[in-house]
Amino acid sequence: MAQPLGIAPGAWTLDDVRADAFVDPENFAQAARTAERGSLDALFLADGPALREDPRFKPGRALEPSVILATVAAETE
Repeated sequence: MAQPLGIAPGAWTLDDVRADAFVDPENFAQAARTAERGSLDALFLADGPALREDPRFKPGRALEPSVILATVAAETE
Protein backbone atom coordinates (compact mmCIF):
# COMPACT_ATOMS: atom_id res chain seq x y z
CA MET A 1 0.00 0.00 0.00
CA ALA A 2 1.41 3.40 -0.96
CA GLN A 3 1.80 6.06 1.67
CA PRO A 4 0.10 9.44 1.01
CA LEU A 5 3.45 11.18 0.87
CA GLY A 6 4.91 8.73 -1.62
CA ILE A 7 7.34 7.29 0.90
CA ALA A 8 7.85 4.12 -1.12
CA PRO A 9 10.11 4.73 -4.14
CA GLY A 10 7.95 5.13 -7.21
CA ALA A 11 4.73 5.42 -5.16
CA TRP A 12 3.99 8.73 -6.84
CA THR A 13 3.34 6.81 -10.07
CA LEU A 14 0.33 5.01 -8.57
CA ASP A 15 -3.16 6.10 -9.56
CA ASP A 16 -4.28 6.96 -6.01
CA VAL A 17 -1.26 9.16 -5.19
CA ARG A 18 -0.98 12.67 -6.61
CA ALA A 19 2.25 13.02 -8.57
CA ASP A 20 2.74 16.57 -7.26
CA ALA A 21 2.05 15.79 -3.59
CA PHE A 22 5.72 16.06 -2.65
CA VAL A 23 5.73 19.78 -3.58
CA ASP A 24 2.38 20.63 -1.98
CA PRO A 25 2.68 21.91 1.60
CA GLU A 26 -1.00 21.08 2.15
CA ASN A 27 -0.17 17.42 1.63
CA PHE A 28 2.23 17.57 4.58
CA ALA A 29 -0.32 19.51 6.64
CA GLN A 30 -2.89 16.78 5.99
CA ALA A 31 -0.41 14.14 7.13
CA ALA A 32 0.35 16.18 10.26
CA ARG A 33 -3.36 16.57 11.07
CA THR A 34 -3.78 12.81 10.69
CA ALA A 35 -0.80 12.22 13.00
CA GLU A 36 -2.20 14.72 15.49
CA ARG A 37 -5.54 12.89 15.57
CA GLY A 38 -3.52 9.77 16.40
CA SER A 39 -1.96 11.61 19.38
CA LEU A 40 1.51 11.91 17.84
CA ASP A 41 3.38 14.95 19.13
CA ALA A 42 6.33 15.26 16.75
CA LEU A 43 7.13 15.47 13.07
CA PHE A 44 10.58 14.81 11.67
CA LEU A 45 11.69 16.01 8.25
CA ALA A 46 15.06 14.87 7.00
CA ASP A 47 16.92 17.50 5.00
CA GLY A 48 19.47 17.03 2.29
CA PRO A 49 21.48 19.16 -0.12
CA ALA A 50 20.12 17.84 -3.43
CA LEU A 51 17.46 15.95 -5.33
CA ARG A 52 17.86 12.29 -6.12
CA GLU A 53 19.86 11.59 -9.23
CA ASP A 54 17.71 8.71 -10.51
CA PRO A 55 14.80 10.24 -12.48
CA ARG A 56 12.74 7.05 -12.19
CA PHE A 57 11.90 8.05 -8.63
CA LYS A 58 10.25 11.20 -7.40
CA PRO A 59 12.62 13.90 -6.16
CA GLY A 60 13.15 13.70 -2.44
CA ARG A 61 12.87 16.70 -0.13
CA ALA A 62 11.71 19.02 -2.90
CA LEU A 63 10.45 21.62 -0.42
CA GLU A 64 12.59 23.44 2.11
CA PRO A 65 11.68 21.89 5.50
CA SER A 66 11.03 25.33 7.02
CA VAL A 67 8.20 25.84 4.48
CA ILE A 68 6.68 22.50 5.41
CA LEU A 69 7.07 23.09 9.16
CA ALA A 70 5.52 26.58 8.94
CA THR A 71 2.50 25.15 7.13
CA VAL A 72 2.19 22.27 9.58
CA ALA A 73 2.48 24.62 12.58
CA ALA A 74 -0.32 26.80 11.25
CA GLU A 75 -2.58 23.78 10.72
CA THR A 76 -2.05 21.88 13.97
CA GLU A 77 -2.33 22.62 17.67
